[in-house]
Amino acid sequence: MKSILVTSNVSLVQSLRLALDAEGIAVAVTNEAMAPIQPMTVEVADDDYDRAMVVLRQLQTTPAGPGHQPRSAVRGGWVILAIIALLVVLVCVSIW
Repeated sequence: MKSILVTSNVSLVQSLRLALDAEGIAVAVTNEAMAPIQPMTVEVADDDYDRAMVVLRQLQTTPAGPGHQPRSAVRGGWVILAIIALLVVLVCVSIW
């Protein structure tokens, strides 16, 4: 068995498992029960290593769907909204 990925990203591991299964490549995932705390390792048979790496690369370079925004962009919007709300409150308090 060869390791193709070590990560704490549960979503990536599950997506990779599904993609490899669809290609007929057997997968072993270690540390799955400790996912957020300890990184998981995805392993495949030595003979399937090259094909599995191709699947992993395709999965990692797949663009997000329409309407997808990175979390930082969404978080930035909330910060701006909070600042505007704070300014409105300060103006209202100063008027009273």
